[in-house]
Amino acid sequence: MPAATQYEPIERYPQLGNTGIAKHMRKIEPGPDDLVPRPRGIRVAVSGTIDFTNEDGSEEVDCVVIAGEVLRFPPKKITNVSGAVLYGYYDQDQE
Repeated sequence: MPAATQYEPIERYPQLGNTGIAKHMRKIEPGPDDLVPRPRGIRVAVSGTIDFTNEDGSEEVDCVVIAGEVLRFPPKKITNVSGAVLYGYYDQDQE
């Protein structure tokens, strides 16, 4: 059996952003408030559509998301979901 490949730590590539492993996952409920704390990314458990607000305040409506998809950005708000079930990846403990 060949030896396992040794990869360099992700920390050596800051241009890739914060792509390490999150420590917690929690269901996200839509609402008018900012996501606090902001998730590192979002996993789609059930397909549907979502409405969200970007960091710059622009809004996206009826964005189709597919089960198994990972959204690799943290929206400022998730204001509505239709059919979709979302989970956030977090670095810190949640209450």
